[in-house]
Amino acid sequence: MRTKHSPPSPRFEWGQALTRFGNAFVIWRQTPESEGPICALGFGEPEQKDLKANHRRNDTRASQKLRAVIEGLDTSTLLLTGTGFQKKVWAALMKIPRGQTRSYGEIADQICCNSARAVGQAIGANPVALLVPCHRVIQKNGSLGGYRWGIETKRALLDWEAQ
Repeated sequence: MRTKHSPPSPRFEWGQALTRFGNAFVIWRQTPESEGPICALGFGEPEQKDLKANHRRNDTRASQKLRAVIEGLDTSTLLLTGTGFQKKVWAALMKIPRGQTRSYGEIADQICCNSARAVGQAIGANPVALLVPCHRVIQKNGSLGGYRWGIETKRALLDWEAQ
């Protein structure tokens, strides 16, 4: 219940747009004062079943946000929800320079973890594509491994960044 003095609670907005990598979606927090952080970004259809019922759709703003992210102009903050371990892994991913890759084992070593498999599970739970660049993590043998939004999208992202 809101009182006369409590600030309005933020709402979440979302939208979809066609990008160079196919259909994409973005979800962000919106307050009356400002546009807030991005909390999800991905390719294809959003997975949240209650998205349409609980969040306002704004495809025009989503298209602008997605374009800014892809062009590297986005300065949005992120609202990442996960375990402490997941956040540690995601922070390591954000340190991988554009156009470079790391193996799951290298990320595990970087964060002092004995399990590349645990790192892989945390990477798979990443809710924010591109800004948390999980596509830059490959297998030790150089193969691409998996990708939450499809291996074709991962290959396209890596090829694009290598240019």
